[in-house]
Formats: sequence, structure tokens, C-alpha cells
Amino acid sequence: MLAVLAGCWLSPSISRVRPPVVDDVRRIGGIVVDTTSEFSWEGHTTVTNVLVVDTRNTDNRKALETAVALAKGLGWAVDSQRLPDWVSMRSDRWENTQLSLTRIASYQVDEFEDPRLAKVIKRLWKRPGSAGFVILELDRTDGP
Repeated sequence: MLAVLAGCWLSPSISRVRPPVVDDVRRIGGIVVDTTSEFSWEGHTTVTNVLVVDTRNTDNRKALETAVALAKGLGWAVDSQRLPDWVSMRSDRWENTQLSLTRIASYQVDEFEDPRLAKVIKRLWKRPGSAGFVILELDRTDGP
């Protein structure tokens, strides 16, 4: 019995957003980058879907407004915000899921946490016309 309990306690767990949620969010803009970032802590891994979308705006503040408006059209509602940089949204349709939208100029990239994603974002910062890019992050909120 003890071996079974120990095995359950030590088995790793993974939190990730279901594929239909990611498919839904892809409709917010033209996809420039579609990747994942993983963070592990004490046997639990959280997989974050990271999408960079092109809203076709030349002003990064308007780009965030456009992305939020499109997300609202898909049934997402603003949960919290730090305008003009970031908005967090939730959807009744997609329980236990958080959507974060950040204008690319305000995105904080951590080279230590995910060097691959950091490299992609830094390359996008230098790209002409990048003001219209918004970074979308999808996470599960119900934990292990």
C-alpha cells in the first residue's frame, strides 16, 4: 500500500490547455509564432501555449485593443488589466483557462526560463512592422 501511495505522490503531473481552446484563440490574428513554453516545479509541469499574432496595426497600443476586441468576439471577457500593456481574459466556454494578451513592446522575456522563446521574441522586436504584434499566452488555472 505504501508503495502505491508513494508512486502516486511522486508521479509527475502536467497542466496544459486543450487543443480546441488553442484553435479558438488562433482566430485572433495572423499567426507569426505558435509554440509552447514549459515550467516545472516539484513534479508538476505547466505548459503555456504562446502565440504571437499580427493584428495588422501600425501602433502597438491599437494592436492590443484590436486583439482584445477580437477575443471578446470569441466569448472571452476581461478579467484584469494593466493598460496599455497587458490584459487577462477568461471565457465561460473554456473553463479553467486564462488568456493573457501583451503588446510586444511590453513583453518581458526571460532568457533563463525559456531561451528558445526569448530568442524568437528578440528577433521579432527587431522585425519591421512588429508594432502590430500581440503575444497571447494560454494557461490552465486548475493546477495539479
